[in-house]
Parts: sequence; structure tokens; C-alpha cells
Amino acid sequence: MSKLKAALLDDNKEQLLVNQQLLENYGLVTVVSACTSSEAFLAEVKISQPDILFLDLNLGDSYMTGMEVAFQLKIPVLFVSSDTAKYIKEIEKLKKGIRFVCGSYYQTFYRKRIPKDNSLFASFH
Repeated sequence: MSKLKAALLDDNKEQLLVNQQLLENYGLVTVVSACTSSEAFLAEVKISQPDILFLDLNLGDSYMTGMEVAFQLKIPVLFVSSDTAKYIKEIEKLKKGIRFVCGSYYQTFYRKRIPKDNSLFASFH
């Protein structure tokens, strides 16, 4: 299986770097874009053409939420956020047009439970 091109969005610069390093260290994806604001992210995604998005849901002072970014781009998404439970109703709406996986930083990244065989992303190919 070839590596997916990934774009990451998180308003926390430190968390964004941690996520990028973990994904690259596991060799699961090639990170083609990593941004802390949704406005910059939307511009970069047009150029980088990712296969999958890794989005924080609550982007602080950004003018869009991660959910709004997902609705606009319609690219498969993995929500990696400590706020996932707050957005369940909105996430359910995505089932009609976007393939997605919900997770949290704690479960997926901090505990380093990312499958090394890319099985987490198999449905996105």
C-alpha cells in the first residue's frame, strides 16, 4: 500500500508538531501540509492535494472549526481532538459525503496506538 498524502490542522503549534512527527516516524503518511489556521490550511490544501485530513475540531480563534473545514473540503478525514464528544451530532452528518474516523489525541497519539500496518487508513484508499 502506498503512503497517503496528509494535511494536518491544529491551532496548537506544539501539538501540530507532535502529530506530524508521530505520523512521519510511523511512516504511515507523507505530510504535505501542516497549519495552525484554517484560512492558511484551505489555501495550502488547494496546492498540496492531500488524500486525507487530520483535523482538530476546536481551532480556538480561527474563523472556522475543523468540522466546517471538513464539510467544505469533502476529503476523507481523521478527527484527532480532545473535543470529539462535543461534535458527535455534526460528525454524524458527515457520513453522507465524507469517509471519516473519529479519535482523540489521548487514545490514538499519546498512547501511540496507531497501527503500524496502515490498517487505520485502509478504507481511505
